Amino acid sequence: MVERDPRFDLLLGEDAWTVIGEGVEIQPTTTFGGGAEITGFLIRHTVPAEPLSATPGWCVGGFSITDGRWFVTQDRPLTITPSIQCVVPGHSMHGFIRDGRWQAV
Repeated sequence: MVERDPRFDLLLGEDAWTVIGEGVEIQPTTTFGGGAEITGFLIRHTVPAEPLSATPGWCVGGFSITDGRWFVTQDRPLTITPSIQCVVPGHSMHGFIRDGRWQAV
């Protein structure tokens, strides 16, 4: 597994999100209790704000790097394979995290 990157030591509020480009941001998730092992990531992308949304202006999802579907192939700068795609109907977010940046497909 990937050890926690020191850049993610202050996982508090909005500061926990890392901008990776093109309206996409990520936040690492760890084992229950805030352990040092990163087990996945929350990912969000910009969308038009909806008045009844819990996260106005954002679509938020997540993925695990411990279930065998996504893999960290490089941790600094972060590279994850395969691609990541939003499953919400009508959202076009689909791409890769390569060298710490979002690369849309």
